[in-house]
Amino acid sequence: MKRVFPFLSIILFFSCKVIFPVYEVTDFSAVPQDGAVLLSFVTPDRIDPDYRYFYSHVTVEYGVSGTALTEWKGDINPAGTLIGNLENGVYYTFLVKVVDRNGIVSDGVSLDVMPIDTSVPPPVEELTVSSGFKKVTLFWYTPGGYDIASVRIQTVRRSDHYPVKTQTVAVKEWYYAEAPVTGLQNDTEYLFFVSAVNSFGNISEPVLLICTPDGDAPGDPEDVKAVILNSANHTDYPKGGAVRIEYFLPRINSIEITDYDYTEIFYAKRGYLPDKKAVNKPEGTSVGGFYRESVIIDGLENGIEYGFLLKAYDKAGNSSAGIFVYAVPYSDAVPAGLSRPPLVSRYAEQALLSWVTPEDVTDVYLYSSENSFVLDPENFSVGSLPAGVQKIDNPIDLGVYLDYPQTTPFYYMLVLGSESSPFSRQYAFWPEDAVAVRVEGESDTGTETLLPVKNLSAESRNQAVCLKWTGNVTDDSVYIGFLWSADAAALKAEYEKFDGSVIGKFDIPSVAGAQMREITGLPNRTEMTFAVFAYNADGVKSAPVYIQTAAMPTAGPVGDPPVLPGGTGLPMSMIPSGEYFSGADGLVSVREIKLTNDFLMYRFETEYELWRVVYEWAVARGYRFYSPGKEANGGSYGTAATPGAGLPVVGISWYDAVVWCNALTEYYNSGNPPEKLIPVYLVAGSVETDHYDQAVKNILKDISGMSSSSSRDTYDRVVFNRSGTGFRLPTEAEWEYAAGYIDGSRRQAGEAYSCGIDYIDDQYSVDSNGEWKFTPRYNVAGIQTVHRYVWYGSTPQVPDAYNNEGIYIDTSSGGRIHGEKDLYIVSDGDRDNAVGLVNMSGNVYEWVWDWYVYFPYHEGQIEYCIDPSGPVEPAAFRVRRGGSAYDNLQYARICFRGNDVPTGHRNDSGFRFVRTVK
Repeated sequence: MKRVFPFLSIILFFSCKVIFPVYEVTDFSAVPQDGAVLLSFVTPDRIDPDYRYFYSHVTVEYGVSGTALTEWKGDINPAGTLIGNLENGVYYTFLVKVVDRNGIVSDGVSLDVMPIDTSVPPPVEELTVSSGFKKVTLFWYTPGGYDIASVRIQTVRRSDHYPVKTQTVAVKEWYYAEAPVTGLQNDTEYLFFVSAVNSFGNISEPVLLICTPDGDAPGDPEDVKAVILNSANHTDYPKGGAVRIEYFLPRINSIEITDYDYTEIFYAKRGYLPDKKAVNKPEGTSVGGFYRESVIIDGLENGIEYGFLLKAYDKAGNSSAGIFVYAVPYSDAVPAGLSRPPLVSRYAEQALLSWVTPEDVTDVYLYSSENSFVLDPENFSVGSLPAGVQKIDNPIDLGVYLDYPQTTPFYYMLVLGSESSPFSRQYAFWPEDAVAVRVEGESDTGTETLLPVKNLSAESRNQAVCLKWTGNVTDDSVYIGFLWSADAAALKAEYEKFDGSVIGKFDIPSVAGAQMREITGLPNRTEMTFAVFAYNADGVKSAPVYIQTAAMPTAGPVGDPPVLPGGTGLPMSMIPSGEYFSGADGLVSVREIKLTNDFLMYRFETEYELWRVVYEWAVARGYRFYSPGKEANGGSYGTAATPGAGLPVVGISWYDAVVWCNALTEYYNSGNPPEKLIPVYLVAGSVETDHYDQAVKNILKDISGMSSSSSRDTYDRVVFNRSGTGFRLPTEAEWEYAAGYIDGSRRQAGEAYSCGIDYIDDQYSVDSNGEWKFTPRYNVAGIQTVHRYVWYGSTPQVPDAYNNEGIYIDTSSGGRIHGEKDLYIVSDGDRDNAVGLVNMSGNVYEWVWDWYVYFPYHEGQIEYCIDPSGPVEPAAFRVRRGGSAYDNLQYARICFRGNDVPTGHRNDSGFRFVRTVK
């Protein structure tokens, strides 16, 4: 770099000090790291030894490109300077400047660098291979939560280890994927190394598979096409939901057309394991030595991408490697247009639009602007809008208010969307020419003299909706009115009848400015229409402003938990319904589960104090138990609880837990709540019911006669009243879903603990010298989180001590169960999961409803289940979940499935309860 001034060539007489030239650093480079960047460069004193005396220090200014920079100052280590506390995946600008002893600063040399996550992703799972003629097809499951973006496949010929090819396949986490490897030699053995690659280029350990292309196998179907069927091309499928697979069966080498026996088409939603099958015998037309085939697959879901795997079989039983094709079925049915133009009414500051939406229309879009505009009929929902055009999705046809004063002309357009799928791009417009309608003039067709509210919006909350708006006037005699209903037409009629005489029903005075009101006591997930308007005692009212929304459950501790008659509160967390993948003892995902009901779960393992309160109330009213229960850590059966200890109840059987839940329901109902809860567990032979009196009549409350095997069989057939709303045990699916819940769209992996850290015991082992070896795969904070979060028994292969890196590698519980007030050896930080549940990993095992059966794993197939509750017929064991203070760390994983006989009443078995929210 050049000097700012030639050395000693100019002396400034305006100053008493000499200004010397300043060099820049050279050889500037940077190495991205995890949350940091390592800078390396050569400073001026290394370039010009004579200049060393005048060198002072170097500054590094850094920050996200285009923002204010942070300054780091200091002497430069020739080995490099580490700038930390940076965010991965974001580009930073680093500007290095040299400062001499006179304070002269160089212009600086800059470089843009992105810190990266250097952690290695896990390998792919369930890798399988199918051999065919000169090719193989690899199939695998991509684990989620590790930012895996692609999979690298390296093919090596085994005989001489010659690298044949390397290919990269883009993948999506949590889904199955496939890749053909073609151009191989028949009857030659190949090694396939398959590695996961995350978005930062970090590569997992490869998974090895060996396979030989089969010279006797038939060739794959060729020229495969997937044709979407709907009213445009097939009269039998006017509403879509069907795909026609077209392909050729080729003649390859010695394989004649007559050698083909049949073709199998496996299919499923893309990303899932193809498990449905259609079999087709070659019956097509021979064309130049080929068979042209056509197979229709129907019963598909519109708007969802499906994958179809085609395999050809010959009469000797050999199969081709397989070829995939993808398609999205959809309906091209166009909904009816409006029967008449919308009605437009003008007020002082707003315009009101109302119309009648056809019954077959599910999506409506309203566009408006002060300027004329035209929209592309095929792409308006995905293309950019013209400047100044506003869009409202699914406006309410009862009336939509646009902020255009009477004196301002404006344009509007209504677009009616197809009900089929987002892929159809077929829409009915009004007006037909897709050009916005001009509205002008100062008409006022209404009788209202009060101005309507403006800027109405709604925020969904748990069993509530918060309405926000802007008032037009401050007047103590003018109030804001609210009406709401699930029936929009009934709501409109109620507004028309409202005469302002019910003063006190709505008591919010009108204010010129922002206002809000929370409407509570609403059913979750039920769409409601709300009307907000101004009114006075004389019956004068403004036009209503409408909005539609639904109260939605909010995950986490509820602010108004149930309270028992004696004043005992039941702290509970809301668990919204959703879907997740369930593991089979952590090995693989074997079930995709959909839970359709929201439920509340008790935040803690049921304390012995709470058990005794309900137990004593129940026994005095005819309930009979198998075990009276006891307090953890050596308590005696049936004795008083230690005040304030918060220790879980243990020593109770599964039967005791379900009867106690019934007792809790009745005890709660005895306090005259607003709505009585319907008992869940009914005696054998009962039927499910949502009728309170019938459920109470058949409630299970006495299991004292359970000692004989013949009577126990009767209790084993207790009826799970799924229509009940009372307290109950969680199902196994509900327990696992709640333990791993994060935010509704993400959840912990099945192998993880409820704190979100994975299983880590295998990091500790004894080396050849008999010394304990520590090989960390996680950062220090993550390891410490597991060991202070999960309350488990000692792990035999790990010593109970601090290692030489200061990490407490085994916080053994010492065989002691803790209570709510005595959580952990380390007292800092929270110990609940993302939704406020404590001890979902460790402390005591928790009974759940389900009978225990082994979930079979058949070639990676995933079972799709809706609200599963286990086998109907009795089995030998009931499921226990969560691990305990007496067991090793691995049993505290979210996915681990413990079990015990339902009469078992061990010292490390308790439970927590839930109730369905409908």
